[in-house]
Amino acid sequence: MTISALIVFLPILVTLLYNLLAQLVLKYSLMALPSRNLRGKTIIIFAPSLTSLALKIIQHLSKDLVQLIVVLPAPLTDPINLQMIFLLRQPHNEQIFLEHCLVHSPDDVIRFTRQWLCTTQIATHSSRLDTLLFLHHPQTPQIFLLLNVLLPFLLKQQETGPPLRVIPLNSRSEFSSLWRTFQHHLEPNPPLILIPSSSASPLDALWAIFAPLSALTPGLKHKGFKPEKAQEPIDPALLEKHLKLTESVIEAHMTNK
Repeated sequence: MTISALIVFLPILVTLLYNLLAQLVLKYSLMALPSRNLRGKTIIIFAPSLTSLALKIIQHLSKDLVQLIVVLPAPLTDPINLQMIFLLRQPHNEQIFLEHCLVHSPDDVIRFTRQWLCTTQIATHSSRLDTLLFLHHPQTPQIFLLLNVLLPFLLKQQETGPPLRVIPLNSRSEFSSLWRTFQHHLEPNPPLILIPSSSASPLDALWAIFAPLSALTPGLKHKGFKPEKAQEPIDPALLEKHLKLTESVIEAHMTNK
């Protein structure tokens, strides 16, 4: 091989080796994650699309026989998404379902949440809502709306078990204060615990799902399996603003129903 050819192929070879090493590190790290019994639990994953991040998380969770609901903005009839969900079901878990929700639309968030709550009233629906995972969704006000619509259900569910885990991945710093303040507002004995992450790592997401409650610090941004040193301060005025916005959205939805 000539020197010129080596110069051409060396960056490609380095990239391939780097990707291979990254895959090996990820595989080892996934094996080292804590374990938690998720049988009979439901995890809802809100994703903008079936990205590699979403697929890695779904593939790992599917081995635990947990019920997975993957919520996408694309129509339920999208053939590519349907085929991907079908393939994900095959090796381990038939309890993987596809749902539709436009997270940027307050009305659609309320529609989806109430539709899901209605299914919990069905006698055959015995799965416990364990985790809400948001993959890089910038629509924090709508996430806040969804949590508040769910709160009455979560308060009832809390009587028989641990709180719901809410994991906003890649949470922007301007909203970290809202999550921390909301968590502080719900204490003591909160029906949900917020575990925001400033990264978009499958490891951080899966750790937040599998880690024991004692290892979590609710309301604080986490990265690398622990709270970050720099945290946004509690802001009661910001929380009050979002609570009023949420209340007005729900009232408008009920009026136009």
